[in-house]
Amino acid sequence: MERLGVGSVADLSLDPDERRRIELYRATVDEIDVLERAWEAEKADGRLMVRGSRNQDVMNPLVGEIRAQRAFLDRLLGGFRWQASSGMSASERGQRAANARHNPSPADIMAKAQERWSNM
Repeated sequence: MERLGVGSVADLSLDPDERRRIELYRATVDEIDVLERAWEAEKADGRLMVRGSRNQDVMNPLVGEIRAQRAFLDRLLGGFRWQASSGMSASERGQRAANARHNPSPADIMAKAQERWSNM
């Protein structure tokens, strides 16, 4: 995700609540970035599944945490009262950007894992 440049928040006409929201947005984007890098490393090492509390295979918890952080980010973006010149709200732009990225769904990940397991 592209981050806002340093000092760019000060250049915007935002009320104090919106400024706090921007800072929370930045922190959330950073957290998502860390989680996505961790998930990529897990996938590269073949750790799509982990052992659950009852010794069962469960989806790596990074998947759910990334999804939760993205949903939170979407809620943050939806709280802005301004719109871009394109007529799309910040939430719509954020959702479009997120959907444009290549992020396999958990169902796709499971299908690939099952395919790999059946070939063993």
